[in-house]
Amino acid sequence: MKNQRWISRFAIVVLLAAMLGAHSVRATTYLSAEPIPSVDVVGQDALAAILGAGYPNLEQWSNRLLNDCGIVQRVIDVLASNGAISTVNAGNTSFRVAAGGFESVTDPSFVATIRDSGRGAVSAADVNVLDNALGYVLNQSGTAHSVPITRRPISTLSTMRS
Repeated sequence: MKNQRWISRFAIVVLLAAMLGAHSVRATTYLSAEPIPSVDVVGQDALAAILGAGYPNLEQWSNRLLNDCGIVQRVIDVLASNGAISTVNAGNTSFRVAAGGFESVTDPSFVATIRDSGRGAVSAADVNVLDNALGYVLNQSGTAHSVPITRRPISTLSTMRS
């Protein structure tokens, strides 16, 4: 009886250790795209009014674009329906509004958290297409492309070579 109890406890410890140690290693990519109004699209007077509204109002405008208008989801839907992307979905990609900016101007940004490793991950090619498409749609007067930032697990970083 004592031996059986010891084996049961040992088995439980081994199972707990296996469950705790068996977590999957994930890498996450973050990208941001700013919904910046452009003089080319809205005109100079409207642009001055929009930019003079202040960050809280621009943040509210960005949240409405993201959540009420669904602008990001519409871009994803168009890209997917035309075969440009195939791995982006609600299970591996999420967006929220956060502060961003350039040259001392704070603008709201759409920040994506993208799971790019493991089962059901977004492919690197789809991250690139989505990043470029959102950059174009949200600021049609700009042509810059930013490279998404990927955070890798420490174990992966230590094996990378420069």
